[in-house]
Amino acid sequence: RLLPSISSACARVSAMTVPVYVQFVTAVTSLILAVVGVRDIFAPGVALPLPGDDKIMSGFMGDVLKPTLEGRKMLFISQCWGVFLITSALGKAITILTNPEGTFLRRNLMLTFGTMDLLLATCFQKHAALIADMGASLGAFKVLLLIEGSVLLFDAIARKRPPKSSSKKKI
Repeated sequence: RLLPSISSACARVSAMTVPVYVQFVTAVTSLILAVVGVRDIFAPGVALPLPGDDKIMSGFMGDVLKPTLEGRKMLFISQCWGVFLITSALGKAITILTNPEGTFLRRNLMLTFGTMDLLLATCFQKHAALIADMGASLGAFKVLLLIEGSVLLFDAIARKRPPKSSSKKKI
């Protein structure tokens, strides 16, 4: 009687585990997208050793570092795009590569999304003058992101999360 229950428990764990090939593809793709995102935030316009990236950078980002209005707009878009790329890459990587138990998976995602909310709010603040020059403001979005990011980070860090029992109660 013990052997069938061990076998079914192993089958449940195996069914919940993400296959290695999915983990590998997600890890490689997420790493590349995260590197591109970091570049877009901290070194916009710099070509990476990726196929065609030099042409993409010269075509889209030629004026990004010039203090013209168009250069400032492209810098803003590049940095926001970088935040979105990193958020997507980390969200996928955390979902596929970290704890399969839902409580800790949610905590890990809350840490990621909270951090990225704060990074995007920082990007909005950094480019507030550009947006003001257009007669607009991202202040409401910035406040919304700061509140959500802070709440997500606080909950992820402060709330205790006991692991769920892996054994089911006998009926």
